[in-house]
Amino acid sequence: MGKLQPILAKASSSISQATLVSRDQREKARASAVAAVEQEPEIKGLDLDDVLQDLDAIRDVVNNLQPSPLTLADLEAILDRPELLPPGCSATRIGKCDFKWTQPGLDKEMRVTCNASYYEDNSDSCELWVPGSPLFPLTLCEASQDETKQPNTTEFQQTIAGG
Repeated sequence: MGKLQPILAKASSSISQATLVSRDQREKARASAVAAVEQEPEIKGLDLDDVLQDLDAIRDVVNNLQPSPLTLADLEAILDRPELLPPGCSATRIGKCDFKWTQPGLDKEMRVTCNASYYEDNSDSCELWVPGSPLFPLTLCEASQDETKQPNTTEFQQTIAGG
C-alpha cells in the first residue's frame, strides 16, 4: 500500500466510529471523518502519480497470478485422507465442514476448515486450512512446487478419491 496505508487505517477507524453514532449524527460524523483524513500529512503531500504507479504495480501482480493447482475441495479431500498428510500431522472430521488438526510443535488441537463460507462465520474459533495459513504444513507447499513430484490431475483426483 505504501503511502496510502496510514490513510486507509485512519479512514477505516473513522468509518467504524461513524457507524456507531445515531442516524441524525451520521452526516456530521461522516464529514468529520472526511476532514480528519484530509488533514493527514500524507494526503496533503500525496503525489497522485506515485499512487497510480502503486495501483498499476498491484494490478500487474494480480493479473499475473496463476490459478491454484488445488481447490478448497481438494484440500478438504486431503484432510479426509490421513495417509496424505505429512508425518506427525493428523486431521479428524468433527463436523460437516470442520476438522480437528494436530501437528508437531502445536500445543493443542486446533479446528480447521477448507470451506470459505464456514470460515467466515466461524473465524473466531477455527482456521482456514490453505497454503499461507500458519497451520498449513510447509512440506505440502514444497512438494506442490517440485514439478518432478507432481502427479497429473487425473492421478491426483484418483489419489484423493481413494483409488
